Amino acid sequence: MNARARRTAKALTLLGSLSLVTGCAVTNSLVGGVSDRPDPDVVAQDLVYTLTQVPTLHPLKTTLQVSDPVTPFGERVVARLKEAGYGMQRVAADHGPNYLRYRNEYAESETGERRIYSVSIGDISVQRDFTVTGKETVPGSAQTVRGIDSTPVDTNDSLYGDTVNEQFRQVRFVSDDEPEIRDMRLASMRPALGDEAIVSDVSDSGNAPTLAEARADITFKSLVKRNMQELMASNFAEFFTDYEDIESDVLMFPNDSLRLGEENKETIARYVSELDPATDVLSVIGCSHGRTAINNGNELLAIGRANRVKEAFMFAGISHDQVLEESCWAGEYHEVFPRRGVIVTLKRKRELG
Repeated sequence: MNARARRTAKALTLLGSLSLVTGCAVTNSLVGGVSDRPDPDVVAQDLVYTLTQVPTLHPLKTTLQVSDPVTPFGERVVARLKEAGYGMQRVAADHGPNYLRYRNEYAESETGERRIYSVSIGDISVQRDFTVTGKETVPGSAQTVRGIDSTPVDTNDSLYGDTVNEQFRQVRFVSDDEPEIRDMRLASMRPALGDEAIVSDVSDSGNAPTLAEARADITFKSLVKRNMQELMASNFAEFFTDYEDIESDVLMFPNDSLRLGEENKETIARYVSELDPATDVLSVIGCSHGRTAINNGNELLAIGRANRVKEAFMFAGISHDQVLEESCWAGEYHEVFPRRGVIVTLKRKRELG
């Protein structure tokens, strides 16, 4: 899942190479010099940010089928989707209902040169032109979303400051019906609701919404999980109020390492055997505190360890949305969290009295 928290708070972008061949982008060596090309990570942040707001593609409820990326753009797309919270199922070819595709297309027209980036998950895709002004990557068009009817989404124009052309602050929806244009300046005027305000809300049935239902209504910027060192609380605190702790262990990792090790694998196997899918969830907290020889290592190690453990649970057959992972990191040692481990806790739904 990459240095996440601070950089991901800016949101995400995507789209890959010239030809779409089994979901992998192919670099077009004819499209100018490298310095003329849009930054693939900025593009990835922009486009992924929009996809995460599509209700049927919510990160906490969606597992993607992904082929190994072979280009820098593909790597950034996969990395940004992973850190957004999507489950990842590795496949060798186009297979599965949520197969990931991306492409970068270069074109010349009467309006000049165009670099068109698009990314799709299953039948839903988002596309946008990008260009380089000075040394900065900026949108060259409004966004086009295909495969769904109009739905409220925000574009991640905060990536570009005041450099976005006003006519590009729009999203064009293309479905089986006539295309519809929505001005995203109106959508951006909606009140910004935080996680706590939404999760504590009550539905028409009188029941508090589940975490997945509540978080489906907020923008991707709010979905990005924060460093627990800063929160001093879980990102899922409201959700966990309905659960009680059954068992907890700390999986220790070697210094500056993401290697799981046989002992930790045995512990994971025990949790898999004890988990009841009907009532239980797993809390996974990746930790790294203190000195590290890796640049930005505490953040990378904490997030990487949490992801490594979650992947092990998913490989064992546990559903993606039953493993709620987050991370805690700092350059100094911490009294509450382990220095280089992952806290795994089995939580069980409380019985209604």
